[in-house]
Amino acid sequence: MTITYAMNRILSKCRGKRLRAVWLAGFFSVFSVFLTPGVYGQATTNVTLVWNASSCTNVAGYKLYYGVASQTYTSLVSVANVTNATVGGLVEGTTYYFAATTLDSQGIESPPSTEINYTVPTNSSSTVPSTTNTPPAISSVANQTIAVNTVTPTLPFTVSDQETPATNLTVVANSSNPTLVPNSSIVLGGTGTNRTVTITPAAGQTGTTTIALTVCDPTLCTTTSFLLTVNPLPTVALTSPANGASLAAPATINLAATVNANGHVVSAVKFYNGATLLGQSTVAPYAFTWNNVPAGSYTLLAQATYDAGGTVASASVTVTVQGLWPPWQSIDIGTLGIPGNATISNSLYVVKGAGNISGSADNFRFLYQGLSGNGEIRGQILSAQNTGAGDVTGTMIRESLTSGSKYALMGLSKGTGQCWQRRSNTGGGTSSTKAGSATPPNVWTRLVRQGNTLSGYKSADGTNWTQVNSSTITMATNIYIGFVVASGSTTTLSTTLFTNVTVVP
Repeated sequence: MTITYAMNRILSKCRGKRLRAVWLAGFFSVFSVFLTPGVYGQATTNVTLVWNASSCTNVAGYKLYYGVASQTYTSLVSVANVTNATVGGLVEGTTYYFAATTLDSQGIESPPSTEINYTVPTNSSSTVPSTTNTPPAISSVANQTIAVNTVTPTLPFTVSDQETPATNLTVVANSSNPTLVPNSSIVLGGTGTNRTVTITPAAGQTGTTTIALTVCDPTLCTTTSFLLTVNPLPTVALTSPANGASLAAPATINLAATVNANGHVVSAVKFYNGATLLGQSTVAPYAFTWNNVPAGSYTLLAQATYDAGGTVASASVTVTVQGLWPPWQSIDIGTLGIPGNATISNSLYVVKGAGNISGSADNFRFLYQGLSGNGEIRGQILSAQNTGAGDVTGTMIRESLTSGSKYALMGLSKGTGQCWQRRSNTGGGTSSTKAGSATPPNVWTRLVRQGNTLSGYKSADGTNWTQVNSSTITMATNIYIGFVVASGSTTTLSTTLFTNVTVVP
């Protein structure tokens, strides 16, 4: 049974920074008392009184006075700075009078509040009334660990309203870490005797906090505390293949990933090409083999599935499968900010590359095959995408696949036209000789090795050749011969189309 008494408002004053003897303005805007359930039919019972807090500063506690005559109080209950007190041993059928005062930190007490009275009901039978006041029960509360998702996670609990019929519930959540879970960050859903309480951690926050969950119905309260741990997301990294890797078609691509679970349960790692699922692995080490991959450029990533279906993805990597066949191979020489690639389709050789061929070291895309002893390479530059000063494309003979290797190049450059370039010593400087202007497709280049003599030729028709220059460069017996593209920038690609290619032997 609940009985609520509205109190008369009395003018108050709060002096200075601490409470002295004051009139309690709005000290109790509502002062209520209700019967605590017990064994009905007995002669005594308990009541609990609840009041609104004083608006004055420096409040240290309250005193509750009561007796069986108005303004004649024979009993006292002192309470701390809380706004409720329970009085026991009251006699059924008796009217009691109650008033409260407030104390400051110096022990100074205010005059009493407006008095209220309450008559304890008489129950001559043991039948429980149809309406009872029992604190609501909080179920499913335990130490909780939840994930931080891209959508802010929620933490539901069930609250059972014990009062019949069901009344309104008030729920307050106090957090020891309000940054992680803001205080009173609750949502109460549902109707009737079973409600759902949802606590929402802050987006992007991780850590541990103690939650004190208090539910009142409407004046009796139940408080339950539990520990809440909000874990960061798992992390997943694609460790194979390497970003920028280039493979020959048909390729076998070995995909592998590592996972940091961060306290979660990881059930699978899935491997994707763009949005297409290639396969998955359910146990560590997480790996998948993609076979018979045709020529093309592919964007690969790994995605971990954790807990109850959450997902998190790795950074993506790009690999190129080249349409090449033996003995042709393709590689980026030196360090580049963007990978090049090369493909061969029928008689058309397409080479894309960034970088520079100059100084004591160089970086560019090389479409090559091995050469043992003497030989030559020739081809037509069908088209060349000139991106800026420093770009160069053409035929090359090179001692090694390292950046500072000896080499000879018969090529075409936007800045110099046709050119003869060479590096005679490993790690040495580059020399360049202009050989006139020319415009694709009327550009043919030819490079010949005879012993230690390397010679460069040019032609406008592939039949009539003019020697541009020759150099003596001592190289190993087994070297490399092929086509080069360098855009003049390590982060920009140029494209050259070669055709009518001949390699001897």
